[in-house]
This record gives sequence, structure tokens and C-alpha cells, in this order.
Amino acid sequence: MEGQRECKKFCVNGHLAGDCQQREFDNKKERVRLLFSGATRCWANDFLIQNIVYSIKVLTDFNSDEYRKALASLDKAYSWGKGKPLKNIAVLEATLGAELLIEFDSLEVEPESSV
Repeated sequence: MEGQRECKKFCVNGHLAGDCQQREFDNKKERVRLLFSGATRCWANDFLIQNIVYSIKVLTDFNSDEYRKALASLDKAYSWGKGKPLKNIAVLEATLGAELLIEFDSLEVEPESSV
């Protein structure tokens, strides 16, 4: 259908935010604001104006391959963070291969007020 796309699962700390049915591309009703507390490092790759965020994952299993890959990218960009206590890492994936990594302590998800 025109103006709609298939929604991918959006998980924050293991909770599913909203159902994964067909949704209007941007109905301005289902927006949320993510507040990252204790953010220490951030890494962005290939973000352009055309990118649309379609997936946000919070990596909390410090032994998983996905966490280790994200941590290696942050360590490469910010060598001063190596050897510090491990933190959660948010992975935002977007169209056109863009990726954003945010290392943080805690995350709040708030509904965004109506426009």
C-alpha cells in the first residue's frame, strides 16, 4: 500500500514497543523520544538525509558476537574507552546501510508530544 511499510520489531531492553502490523510511514502519533543517560561514546557510519531508522536494538549480553563487534567499532573510533567497565550499546540501523552505536548506562523511552 502506498505510504505504508512493514514494521520491524523495535525492542528496548527486551520489551516490544508497539505491534508489528502495517503502519503509516509517519503518522506522527507513534513517535518516541529516547533519552540515553551516561552516554560515553557514539559512532555513526554512512548516515545521510535519506536514511530512515528501521531498527533499534539494545545490546546487553557482553559476551555475544554482536556486542563484541559493536564494542570493537567503538574501541577503534575511541581508543581511550578501552578497558573501562562495559556498558549497554544501542544499535540503530537505517536504510542505505547506515548504523549508529551509542554506549550508555541507562535508557528512557518517552512518548513524543503531538506535533
